Amino acid sequence: MSSIPYFDRTLDSFADETITKTQIGKESRSWYASLDVGPTQYISDPDFLTYANTRDEAIRLCAAKIRAAAQGVGEHIQYRCLTGYDLHYRLMQHWSEKEYSRQAA
Repeated sequence: MSSIPYFDRTLDSFADETITKTQIGKESRSWYASLDVGPTQYISDPDFLTYANTRDEAIRLCAAKIRAAAQGVGEHIQYRCLTGYDLHYRLMQHWSEKEYSRQAA
């Protein structure tokens, strides 16, 4: 967990597992990961959905898509939710709380 306030952090200061959420696929054959937007209803979830054979691979691939999109690289354009207020005061706050709850457990 960082001592820097969440709104002053960068996307790269959060672990891949923190910025994604995972779920096991049907019949436990694959995993999928997507951008973890938390409980807020104000952020649209761009299509970062990633399927893989393992949870770790799904997280790694999804986080790579998110980080590339934030830089405007690759097939994904820079989504609004990965900039400005949504990133710094909604997503990063949620991710910071997620980090804290994991460390407290």
